[in-house]
Amino acid sequence: MSCALALFSASVYGQGCSDAGVCSIYHTEPDSDVAVHYFRYGLQYSLGERLAHQFTGSAELGLALTAKNRFTVRMPLSLTTGNLGTYTAPGDLMLLLSHTEQNSNGLRVSFTAGTRLPFSDANGKGLPMPFQPSLGTWDALVAAEGEYKNWAVQVGYQHVLQHYNANDYLPVGQPLDGRGDGYFASRNLIRGNDIMLRTQYTVQNKKWTFVPGAFMVWRLQADRFQNEENQYVIMPDSKGPTFNVVLRSLIPIHDKHSLELMLAGPVMARKQRPDGLTRVLVVGAIWTMQLPGRRFLMG
Repeated sequence: MSCALALFSASVYGQGCSDAGVCSIYHTEPDSDVAVHYFRYGLQYSLGERLAHQFTGSAELGLALTAKNRFTVRMPLSLTTGNLGTYTAPGDLMLLLSHTEQNSNGLRVSFTAGTRLPFSDANGKGLPMPFQPSLGTWDALVAAEGEYKNWAVQVGYQHVLQHYNANDYLPVGQPLDGRGDGYFASRNLIRGNDIMLRTQYTVQNKKWTFVPGAFMVWRLQADRFQNEENQYVIMPDSKGPTFNVVLRSLIPIHDKHSLELMLAGPVMARKQRPDGLTRVLVVGAIWTMQLPGRRFLMG
């Protein structure tokens, strides 16, 4: 663990995903042999831009519609505190529908499509984006994942359908790169779309499961903000790749309850990150409980 923590020093900033973004979509059946209804609650701490502290609680309900199809709804609530103040509000609602196929050789393929719905215009208290629990965009999310033996690979795409972002933050002095007093300019921010690629390997014994992994998020278009003259300024260094490492440990507590511990951080990041998703370190814990109802055999 100490080696992993060394990767996440305060001198390295990574571009994370939104609390309800495409990189938070991954196959997490509470039981590998059956499809069940479940309730999941997670608590997450993130250290962000200029050491802003973000605490997020996220409730998720998964309903097994059939052995191969699942509906998922997720709702976060965030509190962020830093040198400019404190702000708490609901995040963005995520709705997902997934389909899974599994063959006799153990290959499992999952397809997911859904949407992320904003609960605000991302301008709470007029604070910059690192303090905002919402990105202020309505997004479409799609992902495909393949699992074979201990390996899993996933590709995803997040597309902005509509911008509702009305953030009005401009840094003091407003230099050309849009960063003055430590936060990137984000007035009426226009975000680009993202492609995500993730790979992970599972190490399992009878008592616990350890899952190291890595993922890349590639911003396809440069982000833009509106200056004082109401002209849009392109931030050329806001597009391109970001690489992150993730360590997860899954611990069964009871045959219907489990606990997941997570540690993540950046290896490489874009120079300009105006959407406020900068993370130096992310730690979290997720409790999952299987709910009563019909259990569908997989395969």
